[in-house]
Amino acid sequence: MAPPTIFSYQERSKPVHRRSCCCCTCLVCVILFVLILVGIGLTLFFLWPRIPDVQYMGLQTVKAPEINEQSFRASYNAIVQIKNPNVVGWTVNRMETLVYDRTTDALIGNGTATDLVIPKKEATNFTLPIDVRYEGNGKDDPEISRLRAICLPGTPMPATIKAQLWIKGLDWIYKPKFNKDITITCPK
Repeated sequence: MAPPTIFSYQERSKPVHRRSCCCCTCLVCVILFVLILVGIGLTLFFLWPRIPDVQYMGLQTVKAPEINEQSFRASYNAIVQIKNPNVVGWTVNRMETLVYDRTTDALIGNGTATDLVIPKKEATNFTLPIDVRYEGNGKDDPEISRLRAICLPGTPMPATIKAQLWIKGLDWIYKPKFNKDITITCPK
């Protein structure tokens, strides 16, 4: 065994240097970081917007159709029910709807609704204004013939509503869309 020296006492009395991060040990920093990530993950899980369930309830005629050989114009209100599964209510700045003929996929109308409030965990009915306006290429245009058949023989026409929502606070990154099949008829 080596004899003790003057310096051996000084070496033993030096404090052991431990690594640290922000005045606490690295283990505590890692645990805090993991807890923060778990908290952010849980918050996103509960607050991330889920697409609501949209049900088509019916169509009301607002203005009787104007029909001639080259154009068709009518105004309708589509009644839709939106079931919001989210834990946070939504304020919809704008909802744009486009109406397409289901057979030919031709754009036949559009509409816009503004300032809609969708409460959390609730079903709400909304009225979407739709203007069906189609300018044809003459009386031989097949789309004009299909639209005319709505009122003259009274044949319902299958159509599709495609809508997009501008949700307040999310519209710069996320704009939910939905499509619903409807039937356009003429007032009796």
